[in-house]
Amino acid sequence: TGLLVSNLGGHSRIVRLSRFSPAEEIIATGSYDGTIRIWKKEERESDLLATVTPKESDNQLNTKEMLTEVAKKDDKKKPEPEKNKPILLATPDTGKPEIKKEPKITFNEEEIVIGKPIPLKAIEFQQSSYVLVQGAYLELDKLVKFLKDNPKIDIEISGHTDNVGNANKNLTLSERRVSTVKFYILGKGIESKRLQTKAYGGTVPIADNSTEAGRKLNRRVEVTFLKM
Repeated sequence: TGLLVSNLGGHSRIVRLSRFSPAEEIIATGSYDGTIRIWKKEERESDLLATVTPKESDNQLNTKEMLTEVAKKDDKKKPEPEKNKPILLATPDTGKPEIKKEPKITFNEEEIVIGKPIPLKAIEFQQSSYVLVQGAYLELDKLVKFLKDNPKIDIEISGHTDNVGNANKNLTLSERRVSTVKFYILGKGIESKRLQTKAYGGTVPIADNSTEAGRKLNRRVEVTFLKM
């Protein structure tokens, strides 16, 4: 790595530095005379664990003896393993096919549940009108793309108002608003048999109509997924 691991004494010239156990941070150093030294990295200094010198009759290093010696010295520092703790080595083959769960389908970061409405918060209309505001088209285009990507899904579009004014007029207004949304989606190539609409006027509030913040939440368009 080019980093200074530690000052390792005992060598006049180091010709190899080999880190061969990343988990335990044990390293080996070798010098020109053939001596191998095994070290374990500590927080402040490196302890020498073993030294192996070449045999006079044979230049081969006894690797098995070297690593056995390292293991004996290092085991003294390791805590006792927990008893009676099960260790899972492998998953038994039961012969049964693995059941794969279908991935969850989401829209606007909400998981789709059949029959559960999701508010389309960005779909807004001009006051007391069924004319969409400009920002609503981005939300509608997202819904169109979703329907094209998921051709087996059918939806219901529902319109809601607050309770201000005449109830019949509010019902008519919500009908025209959902019709506006429906015709926009049809114009983008979605089949009419996949779309249903329903108008509720101010009969299904989700917030307190006594405040402006509550009335704003109640003026909404929702999409409910009917079939997947």
